[in-house]
Amino acid sequence: DQPVVKRVLELNMDHPVMIKFKALYEANRNNSSLKHYSQLLYDIATIGEGSKLDNPSHFSKTVGELMVASLDSMGN
Repeated sequence: DQPVVKRVLELNMDHPVMIKFKALYEANRNNSSLKHYSQLLYDIATIGEGSKLDNPSHFSKTVGELMVASLDSMGN
């Protein structure tokens, strides 16, 4: 048996995403987007390390929603 290794998510707080995330948190700790973005961040890290997502369809849906929101903000 191999020992169970606990995952550690390291965050670069100087990254533009984390700067925006922190500002969102400081503005309203109860913002419903915080949980949504936290899960997305975790899923991205999971994929980055080569692991499989627990819920890949939820990830795909979230990315699609973000793409639509981004395109809407550009006036498209």
